[in-house]
Formats: sequence, C-alpha cells, structure tokens
Amino acid sequence: MAAAIGSSPRVLMFLFGNKDGLLKALLARARRRAGDGRAAALLDPLAIGDLERVTAAVELHAGIVGRTMPTDQQPVIRAATGEDLRDLQALARRVIDTCYRGFLGDEAVDWFIGSGASDEHVATHLDQGSIHCLVHDGRIIGLSILDGSTVDLMMVDPEHHRQGLGRVLLRHAEDTLLAQHPTIRLETFSGNTRAMSFYDACGWGLGERLVGEGPDKVEYLKSRATGPVVSSTLT
Repeated sequence: MAAAIGSSPRVLMFLFGNKDGLLKALLARARRRAGDGRAAALLDPLAIGDLERVTAAVELHAGIVGRTMPTDQQPVIRAATGEDLRDLQALARRVIDTCYRGFLGDEAVDWFIGSGASDEHVATHLDQGSIHCLVHDGRIIGLSILDGSTVDLMMVDPEHHRQGLGRVLLRHAEDTLLAQHPTIRLETFSGNTRAMSFYDACGWGLGERLVGEGPDKVEYLKSRATGPVVSSTLT
C-alpha cells in the first residue's frame, strides 16, 4: 500500500490514526487485490508486531501485490552444481553486504564477508549437495540451503526483491523438507524484522529465542500435519 500511494508506512500510521486503522485498510486492499487467503496471512504480523514489524509487513504486502513476474517469465529452481560455486558465493556476499548491515552492523558484516566465512559456508553445503538455485534468464538470482529438517539459508538477489521470489524459494523448501520430516525449522536474526514478518505471513510459527555468542536469533517452525508450530517457551 505504501508503494501504491507514495507514502511511507509511518505516514500511513499517522493518516489512519493507529495500527488498527492501518490494519483494516491494509486487509481491505489485500482482499480486493490478492484474495482473502493472502490478506488473512498478513493479519498476524500486523496484529502482534510493533511499528517495525508493521512497517516490514506493509512493505512485504506492497511487494506481494505490486511486483510479480509474468507467468511466462517465472524462474526455475534446480539443484546447484560445482560450476555454480562462484556465482553462489558472489550472490551470498552481495545479499549480506546489502541487506544485513541494518541489523548486524558494519563490523560483523565486513568480518563475515572479508574472512571468507560466507564463501566457506556456501562451498561446504555445495559439497554436501544441499543447495538449490533460483535461475532466471540463465542467471542465478536466489539460493536455498536445506540441511536435514532445517532451511539453513535462503537468499534472493536484492535486484529482484519484492517480486514474490522469496515465497517461491520458501515453498520449494517446505515441499522438499516436509516430504521427509514431520516438522521443519529455520532460524533468523531477531533484529531482522523484515524476515520475521515474511515468515509470519507465510504461515510459520514462532519458536524459541536462541541466545548464543553471536547476535540473538529466533526459531520458526512448521509442521506437516498442523502447519505453524508455536513454542510455549518463547518469552
């Protein structure tokens, strides 16, 4: 909606008076543009989140209804091969450099890229045969790493954000892993409000908060039988 009328989410909050007013307007537009099911999928992140979560969900909605590829131009997903290594590593570095600074900070991002940790992570999983590529016009524009019952990593080239491609990758990961495991999981940084709103909207249940030596993360769960799994231990 923000993209459609040229206002930022914070301006929209002011215009509609409060979060509830924005929520009602957003859902009404979503029902007209995308159908009741997709509108309802936006309810949870808007209803339970703070302003950052509302902002991310509004921007996510603008991407869902505003910029999707024509059917005849849809990308394909295939298993990665050894020939893809350099392209996959370059994509991962580009996404981290562009998208992670806001919640990890410059020092952590520069270390992760400069130390080779990002490249090594991609190379290790490629050797294990656990990477899938999202390919469009012969170019790799997204990747997913599936490790056991976990979506270890999922990235889309920043140039192709807000085109529904994250949902394409996530749906492929869900279908692949749920065929093998009754419950699947993923992790994201707790500061990455855009990713959290995305997983909320895609029907994943918020699990445990993961606190370790690095930045805090949160876990998301989805079950083959019941859909989202919500942990009772999250505080």
